[in-house]
Amino acid sequence: MGKKETFQYYRKTFMRDNYRCVYCMREMLGDIDDWLSLEVDHLIPQAIKKDDDRNNLATSCNVCNKMKSSYYDPEIEKKSTRKEKIAFVAIYIAGKREVEQKRWRKAAMQYNYYLENNNEPVDDSELKVIRIEK
Repeated sequence: MGKKETFQYYRKTFMRDNYRCVYCMREMLGDIDDWLSLEVDHLIPQAIKKDDDRNNLATSCNVCNKMKSSYYDPEIEKKSTRKEKIAFVAIYIAGKREVEQKRWRKAAMQYNYYLENNNEPVDDSELKVIRIEK
């Protein structure tokens, strides 16, 4: 695929999806950092199905695309519409985000504990992650 074709391939996907991550619904055109993290994802990974058809492409933020990685469940093939396939994958990504959010909370707690203890290394193995309601 040449440079011009690649540009069209990405731009058409982004425009169709309104420059919004189809998984987390984050608007990606608001600032340069968001725009630079735009990616095109294959709903059914290319490793499974070599398919660059537009119905297999989706706009994704780099975080959702990383979390999805090469995820594939044969059940996705049973979904009849692109919208259903996106919803199926979005549920998987939401689960991964929840796990990562717990890891992030623990890292933030560990860092605060570190700062409160005069930047001395501490045994933080006993720190528990508390659930923060949204």
